[in-house]
Amino acid sequence: MISLISDAFMSSRSRAFKRDGISRTQRHGPRITHAKIRPLKLISLHFWDTLHTPSEHTYMPDCRIISGNMSDVRTVRKRQQLNNLVAMVTELARPSNTVVDFCSGTGHVGIALAHALPECQVVLIENKEESLLRAQSRGSELGLKNIGFIQANLDYFTGAFHVGVALHACGVATDMVMEHCVQAGAAFVVSPCCYGFIQNAVKFTFPKSKRFQGTLTYKEHMILCRFADQTAVQLPPERRLIGKQCMGLVDLDRSWAAETHGYSVQVMTMEPESCSPKNNMLVGRPPESSGLSRAGAHI
Repeated sequence: MISLISDAFMSSRSRAFKRDGISRTQRHGPRITHAKIRPLKLISLHFWDTLHTPSEHTYMPDCRIISGNMSDVRTVRKRQQLNNLVAMVTELARPSNTVVDFCSGTGHVGIALAHALPECQVVLIENKEESLLRAQSRGSELGLKNIGFIQANLDYFTGAFHVGVALHACGVATDMVMEHCVQAGAAFVVSPCCYGFIQNAVKFTFPKSKRFQGTLTYKEHMILCRFADQTAVQLPPERRLIGKQCMGLVDLDRSWAAETHGYSVQVMTMEPESCSPKNNMLVGRPPESSGLSRAGAHI
């Protein structure tokens, strides 16, 4: 196992800390944590090998939607990511629905959704003025009439909506988006990022689901999160596999937490997997009777 872990990933304290010839990372690494989760029957189900994949519905964004200084390779990957999210939102959204793109950045996701769903209202939430101005400019260039822009942290958005979306919201921002959707009784489509930045927050603690809480300590969950960031394309395949496994477990914990509120949640892998090292996608459907008001729910 130790051969799969780079010295750069281990802190100097971890490298120096030895007891009976066994490093701290060996004693507390992901395989030890995986072993603790075996009672949940996750490993025997090969969870990470049976992730759902998006439907065959294909949406190819207008090339003007993806603008900026991206290389050709990045542009292709961004289009692939958008195709996955738009395909799932298209399955969930209905005419006259409001779709919110949280942490929207320069608007790639929100603009693609407004373009693909002309009968829906799409709202972009972003706290950086420069990014939002660029999104507004691109929306105007495309002549989109069903799109709105709000400069704010996602916590400050209190309007009713039907579907919440976030592409690569960093760390706990993904959890904040999911919580916001659960409180609103809205469906969600999120693709997490920066697992290593996940940590306890005022509104929620980790692990989030009772089943994981009964098995893993906070520290052990943080180990999963740290190794979930080991998915860069330049890493050896075995390292990336461990990262993908840890991503799946962290996101399964998130999905089980949402399911306690009556949600049906799928953890999917984007297609093609090469579109991003962070290629997981969580798709949550609220209970049939949820409506738009579930204030007070926390995940």
